[in-house]
Amino acid sequence: MGDVLDQWVCVVTQHSMRSVYAGPDAPFRPECIKENVARVCGHVERAAKDHGAKLVVFPEFCVQGYAIGRSIADWERAGIELPGPETAEMAKVAKATGTYIAGAVFERIADFPGRYFMSGFVVAPDGATPEDQVKLVYRKLYALTHKTRPGDMYDQFVAKFGRAALFPVIKTPLGRIGCAVAADLAWPEVTRTLAMNGADFVFNPIGAVVNPGYASPSDDADQPVGNANSTVRRIRAWENTIYLATANIGPFYDRDAAGHEIPAQAVGTAKRIPAEIVNFRGQVIARADTDAETQVPAVIDMKALAEHRKSPQFNFLAQLQPQLHAPDYAAAQLCPLNGLATPHKDADEAVNFIAGVWDRISATR
Repeated sequence: MGDVLDQWVCVVTQHSMRSVYAGPDAPFRPECIKENVARVCGHVERAAKDHGAKLVVFPEFCVQGYAIGRSIADWERAGIELPGPETAEMAKVAKATGTYIAGAVFERIADFPGRYFMSGFVVAPDGATPEDQVKLVYRKLYALTHKTRPGDMYDQFVAKFGRAALFPVIKTPLGRIGCAVAADLAWPEVTRTLAMNGADFVFNPIGAVVNPGYASPSDDADQPVGNANSTVRRIRAWENTIYLATANIGPFYDRDAAGHEIPAQAVGTAKRIPAEIVNFRGQVIARADTDAETQVPAVIDMKALAEHRKSPQFNFLAQLQPQLHAPDYAAAQLCPLNGLATPHKDADEAVNFIAGVWDRISATR
């Protein structure tokens, strides 16, 4: 793979955080952002020292935390800019340790008021300025919440960022890196497009607890498949011959009157979908064995990946003929682009929009 390292260490975290909102009606606490960024930086320093990590992956919400029942305006207010002061702090640690830092945050984009995005990012150790060190920004493309998906306002998004911003893949000494945030993995087109754009490694920040909406990580035959469980991750890695690294939230915490850490809110103490790393054969090579805050390291063998891809029978991407499928995709009348070109008011509006799409599809079948 040319200038790519033969082997290197990735660490995925179950990162504890303090939410900027303590609950559905609590005031905004901007100081929590600085606290969470400092915790991210501490993780990177430990991962570099303890494991020799070259890439440390953090979950969704890693800078702002999360709280149920907050509005679009709340998360827009809590959103950060990419690049911005928070990534500048990470850039210092990335440069000092020679480590790449990846994760996902609530992002605010000044040109798109009334919206927020759930955005993956990579901060690299190299770059003339902290802004230059932000090498990748990817906005989550799927899943229904009151965030904005780029396809909801496709024309406006592409006019500002270009189509390349939809599925960015960056070239690094570690290989080509892309991002799929959380439930994006439920749409195979996302990871397949990243692979077609050259990705060797996809990081997958999630914020998932075990509940009826998220199946457990078990691969038992009678286990329902959920968009956060291991079956989906293993298939995505295998079918695209890539590494896939998933980082999940650790326990949320708050502080008592004396400043000591204490458990916070139900989502903060619920059982976790474990963080894990999957190789190009679909094998889980590292997995968290606790719901607590932790780091999970694994060796990423780029030389072995390159050798595996030389086997035609196992290189599904090399066998793919996109032109076979392109006309059917182009003709399919499913969820339209620009369907929420005007900012929506809440998650219900997005859900009702998709329900209407299915009603229309059903009526024509």
